[in-house]
Amino acid sequence: MVRRFSMRALVVIAALSLFGCGDDGDAVPPDAGSDASRADLGSDAGFDASRADLGECPDVDGDGRGAMPCGDDCDDNDAARYPGADELCDYAGHDEDCNDSTYGTKDDDADGYVDARCCNGTTCGEDCDDTRGGTHPGLPEVCNRRDDDCNGVVDEDSQVPGYADLDRDLYGDLDNPVMACAGSGLSVNSTDCDDDSGTAGRASPAFGEVAGDGIDNNCNGMIDEGGGPAALWYRDADGDGFGVGTAMSSSVVLIGYALLAGDCDDSDGTLSPVAAELCNGRDDDCNGQADFAIGINDSEDDDGDGFVDAACGAPANDCDDGDRSTFARAPELCDGRDNDCDAMIDEACAEPMDGGVPRDLGVDFGAADLGVDLGAPIDAGTGPSAFTARTVAGYASTFCAARAGFAICWGGNLYGQLGSTAGSTLPVVVPGVSDVVSVAVANAAACALTSAGEVYCWGSDTNEALGNASPGASSAPQLAARVTGISDAREIVGNWYNFCVRHATGSVSCWGDGTYGVLDGAVRSEAPVDIGLSGIVEIEAASWSNVVFCGRSDAGRVSCWGGASNLTTCGGGDCGTAVFDVGLSGVTQLDSVGNAICARVASAWSCWGDDAPLISGTRISRALAVPTVLTDYSTFLQLGGVATGRSGAACGSSVGTSLCGGPPIAPDLAVSFRSDWFTQLTSFGWTAMCGVTPTGGVKCVGSGSSYELGTGTSDASSTFVDVVFPP
Repeated sequence: MVRRFSMRALVVIAALSLFGCGDDGDAVPPDAGSDASRADLGSDAGFDASRADLGECPDVDGDGRGAMPCGDDCDDNDAARYPGADELCDYAGHDEDCNDSTYGTKDDDADGYVDARCCNGTTCGEDCDDTRGGTHPGLPEVCNRRDDDCNGVVDEDSQVPGYADLDRDLYGDLDNPVMACAGSGLSVNSTDCDDDSGTAGRASPAFGEVAGDGIDNNCNGMIDEGGGPAALWYRDADGDGFGVGTAMSSSVVLIGYALLAGDCDDSDGTLSPVAAELCNGRDDDCNGQADFAIGINDSEDDDGDGFVDAACGAPANDCDDGDRSTFARAPELCDGRDNDCDAMIDEACAEPMDGGVPRDLGVDFGAADLGVDLGAPIDAGTGPSAFTARTVAGYASTFCAARAGFAICWGGNLYGQLGSTAGSTLPVVVPGVSDVVSVAVANAAACALTSAGEVYCWGSDTNEALGNASPGASSAPQLAARVTGISDAREIVGNWYNFCVRHATGSVSCWGDGTYGVLDGAVRSEAPVDIGLSGIVEIEAASWSNVVFCGRSDAGRVSCWGGASNLTTCGGGDCGTAVFDVGLSGVTQLDSVGNAICARVASAWSCWGDDAPLISGTRISRALAVPTVLTDYSTFLQLGGVATGRSGAACGSSVGTSLCGGPPIAPDLAVSFRSDWFTQLTSFGWTAMCGVTPTGGVKCVGSGSSYELGTGTSDASSTFVDVVFPP
């Protein structure tokens, strides 16, 4: 390893032939003693490690502690090792504090036991799985295919007798007795007449008989006998033999339906309760976990960061699956570990924890890494299957950006909107999601859209805002998790406690709170609800006071839903009970301006909603009951705004310049000022607004009290300032 020496250290080395370790220049006698905690120098003054820089004791590594025996530095060739240094869990047994009884304090699962991989020589922590609080010495062993008590043995004395249930119909095969854990794959009932996983869903004692299919569906020894109870069918869109939703009763075969429920993703036929679990970071067998067993207490994504254990082989990219902060291209945290999985430690740090020479991180958070042109305006392409890349979004005091394939957030974090409970004055990378192309932010949550068409959400699950990524509504902060059932999303927007996605098929689905009529009559839903639209190529949301979403079709029509039956919000119709066509044609673009939605037709903007601020002059409130052409918007290509109740401020941007206007928000926005031009502008910040520059940068203006400007300070700014992203 390359070592670094300070100029002061070089001077000390050159002088070693002239100066000894005694307090009068003489060499220390052999019996002088060298207690590392005291290092008696043979004088009344006693040892003072801070005096090492005065030439009294060598300090080769320049860490301010003298070398033994006259000092207490246990390794004077390593600036990261000296008494009093923070002992790190660096897995390599590096003794930072010169105390062989310490080994760091890493306890990610907060169970009171330090990770067993944290070692100092042969002294190590005791937790054999620091990703799960239910695993540590002293716990009772339960049957779960894991070593719960850390004794090196799995499921000892906890398995039960039963019969194999290969088709997952809850009935086992009498000819296949097994000892296993109770639950999936084991049944104490041995009356299944067809337990072949390849014919799952065809026969079970629990089924009703189906006429004309030539199968003994109910296992009573007769085929197509009729007269019994009708079979129950579940919608099976992907044809894998397992369905979802409410059962339908029928005594005849229903095409597109299955006799078994339990599918965890009915849009993907490779995922079902009988599928083999693969080492790919996905829940292939629908047991609620991505749990391919690599070894004892070693699954495919133990730390839940969304990155697959490198032991699974390419393209897996998590070199430490026991640490949520470590995965390919993660930010280097200067903690003595290889966080970004590039085989280098602390290379982005000014002072590497291992004493090595710092090197560039090698990650460019600019446009080239993202795979999309950050300078291009939001463009829904030529049809529903095209992606819409919203590279910056905000709501209230929280903002997020999609950069270099990551979701990076800043500002308010009361509910974990930054991806963790730890606050930060600067933008941070959200752990658990990668390949991000677009972001969306709502009242207390945020979501990211990946290049694979999947959606991940984090923050508060109040009113089911996180969808089925966090089953069971909870206001407690939740880490990023995938919204199952969505694999073809092309655009995502958020508002209030709702998120809506546009699918590659042109349909739209939403989840969360139904108070404002967003969910087609449902009070709330964690499962995505189909809104009943087709051919949609762009979606938008607006109105802080009456939540409304709108979609533009490939035919240039605009339809809205939500709005709590407020006719002004919906463009003149009641979209709180049904989707409403606002009556425009030839629309090529939708934008929101705080409390209004605007549609671009040719070179004109027609807007409707509670308020469309006057951009070019003093603040004027304009409630527009029906789509109305606003001539002061006509020169702008992009619109954005700040929403504060029924009042707000707005910006319009065209090539070369932007113009902003509205009330000074103490003193966040001046009345009418010009700025750089932006290719995208946010619309839902309550005290700030952000935009994407043509070069891919992000700038914000307004209040900084919750660090919503992303500058690392709480200072407000009346002009747009650069967001400080990770290097």
